Amino acid sequence: MDKYVIKKELGSGAFGQTYLVEQNGKKYVMKQIALTASNVADVQTEVDALYKVSIVNNCNDKSMSVLCLHDYFVHYKDSKPYFIIVMNYLENAITLRQYMNDNIHTEKEDILFFISRLVDQLNILHNHNIIHGDIKPENVIVQIKNNSIINVMLIDFGLSCLKKCIPGGTITYAAPEILPIIGTNSEIKRAESPQWRRYVPVNKNDYKKTDVWSLGLVFYELIMRELPFAIENVAAPTLLYKLVKFYQNLDEIIVDNDFDEHVLHIVQKMLRTNPFKRISIHRVKSALNKFFVDNVLVKFPKRAQVSNGL
Repeated sequence: MDKYVIKKELGSGAFGQTYLVEQNGKKYVMKQIALTASNVADVQTEVDALYKVSIVNNCNDKSMSVLCLHDYFVHYKDSKPYFIIVMNYLENAITLRQYMNDNIHTEKEDILFFISRLVDQLNILHNHNIIHGDIKPENVIVQIKNNSIINVMLIDFGLSCLKKCIPGGTITYAAPEILPIIGTNSEIKRAESPQWRRYVPVNKNDYKKTDVWSLGLVFYELIMRELPFAIENVAAPTLLYKLVKFYQNLDEIIVDNDFDEHVLHIVQKMLRTNPFKRISIHRVKSALNKFFVDNVLVKFPKRAQVSNGL
């Protein structure tokens, strides 16, 4: 721990704290997690996922635009164990949530850039059998330089899955088929058994579809600047109940906007409540490829300069 100098706290939450640190004049992000008997396996999975992502990204000391694991170890403070994860740091980066809060309007070019980058990243993850497990605006980093978006990156693999998957994630962005699993409270029991209760994921391919739903909902929010349901000031148990009721008898969420019709249609396919009818991320990428070539790489060639890593 002594080899890192903590410069400031970047954030904190239920899973620990994150800090901006320096080592030999270079900046990194340090994540500190209090170890308990119940979270050791989850922390190990996160490290394993980050290690695998780093291999995919061909990480080295010069890697700046992709997610890279730099270091990890156990540190004791006041006789309590903490797991430390150190990753590369992106200058001038904020979360997608903060970006949306700060920018009432987003240009079509930038939205398309968000979509193309995140689809590429999730496709790479799924090709390597990594399930993210908690895709949401708070877990997407946006890097800005000279008032222009230059990079977008999925972060936080704390709920990722490499082998055996366990339903979880953020309720708001969770796929309909996993709500009956995580909703074991009385509020869920009050809801009628939805048709998709039989679609509970049983293998990794099923769980990949939950990532697709979450990413589709992020795209919906980015395009519409709202979610398809009202959740402000709603407690978690009530939110579970509201979402279960909302998804009942709903085939897909309609994205009604003057954005490009082709893109909206693909996002709607990502938001089909029946996971067997929901498009895979590979098919999302294939469906978007021609559109991006014709409308992004040709009209906006600067977008082609960003790394294809994670």
